[in-house]
Amino acid sequence: MKIQSKLIAASGVAMALSMASASAQLVDVQFVSEAGPNGGPYGGTSSVQTGAAVLGSSGDIWNQGSIGYFTEGNPGLAPTSLNDVTGASTPLTISAYQPGNAVYSAHNASGGATDLGTSALMSSDIEQFNLGGGAYWIMQIQGLNAYVGDSFTLEVYAGAPSAQSQSIYFTSGYNGVAVTGGNTASTLTTSSTDRMLSGGQGDAYVEFTGTIVNNANNTMNFIVSDPSTPGYTPGAYVNGIQLDLITPTPEPSTIALAALGGMGMLTLIRRRKA
Repeated sequence: MKIQSKLIAASGVAMALSMASASAQLVDVQFVSEAGPNGGPYGGTSSVQTGAAVLGSSGDIWNQGSIGYFTEGNPGLAPTSLNDVTGASTPLTISAYQPGNAVYSAHNASGGATDLGTSALMSSDIEQFNLGGGAYWIMQIQGLNAYVGDSFTLEVYAGAPSAQSQSIYFTSGYNGVAVTGGNTASTLTTSSTDRMLSGGQGDAYVEFTGTIVNNANNTMNFIVSDPSTPGYTPGAYVNGIQLDLITPTPEPSTIALAALGGMGMLTLIRRRKA
């Protein structure tokens, strides 16, 4: 009877362990607009996004990043500290650099259609006024040394206010790239047919998956490029990002088998003593 009880207990341990899941930390960033001078064409104040986009749930808290209205000669978005969706601090920062264009945050309320729940996110962005050198952002997420070995999902929201193609890809330049696997070697595109996330990947957002690896600078670098933008017009629209970091746990089946084996050995030893 005692032996049977021990085996039942061990089976319970195995079942509980088999239901274990990896822990995750989600970080959301929305790029918001500051009011322009005299309520300029790209001015106005953005509404703050809350809750889910492609990832997340109701009540999630978003970080906000902003660039002054039509700031020429600005390097872009300075490194900004990030909290997770619960408001807890993380070691991560995000920054954005550009090739010498005028840059600004914009509120494009009258652009392509948006989903109701993500209208605030997709109606504002950071963008550039192409002065002839091409329109692209070098986006950097730093502080990843605490997450080496974690798998990740990165959603990049890049919906332009009107239909145009934008390319998003990781780069090994600009201090290296601490990602591998999944589709991290791919170049993905958005068409901005509209700004509705319900339209799926390739419309107003793209999704990357992979693993965080160690590099000298622990930096995730990706490019948002708008190759079709002619000179002296806006381009390279980025609304925000979501980064989901998933820490692996020990294989549940391995732990369960070890637990069962240990209980079996205890039972055998007690039977021999008896």
